[in-house]
Amino acid sequence: MVEAFRERRVDRSVTCKAVFANGRWSLGEPEARRSQHDRSYAPAHSQWNVDQVDLSPDQDPDKAVTKLSQALTTLDTHHGVPCSPDMLMQLSLLSATRNYCNSEGTNFSFGFDQWELSAAHVSGYSLRRLTHQPEALPELTEQTNTLFQQSTEPAPQNVALPHGDIPVLLDPLIAGVLVHELIGHALEEQDLVAGQRLFPARTRVVAVPWLARDRDDDGTAVEHNTAKLRPERAI
Repeated sequence: MVEAFRERRVDRSVTCKAVFANGRWSLGEPEARRSQHDRSYAPAHSQWNVDQVDLSPDQDPDKAVTKLSQALTTLDTHHGVPCSPDMLMQLSLLSATRNYCNSEGTNFSFGFDQWELSAAHVSGYSLRRLTHQPEALPELTEQTNTLFQQSTEPAPQNVALPHGDIPVLLDPLIAGVLVHELIGHALEEQDLVAGQRLFPARTRVVAVPWLARDRDDDGTAVEHNTAKLRPERAI
């Protein structure tokens, strides 16, 4: 089989977590993962061949654990972190690297740290906050405390919903599913949804990332500007 294009991506990650309960933080065991993704295109068959395999981790998790331990010392466990016995808070760190190469000569690697602060109340109320900047964690913790206090307040009896154009702030996970899975894949599969509109004409999507710059899966640098769905855009 003649291949016109081949690429390989190797992802390494270490995830470590700490739980705050009963007035103190408890560190869990770190989890290391390494996976290899191969993809090739055969023009004779007009198809992509994809292979993914999990490899034995070869990275040292101690560095990520040290970062998490240092971050915990910056959090105020008396004021910034709620000490309610009815609530559980977790801080996790995903430290990851990606190595990419393809048959066209592209070869690069990059890494990132993603911090996630999550909390859950016995009432069922929960929230998550994500950041790439550890110095933002104290402020996020205070915001979490404030939101939980507000969640325990009595709900208003009469709520007037606004009319017309209104902004909707989405959780990062939900926003990622919306933009990547629905919008992204629909745009990729134009032949399957030709002539169909994804959203109402007046809908637009605005990304507000923590980072000022990032890269896509192929290593192309991308500026994070306001992204809009053009009203006239129909697939």
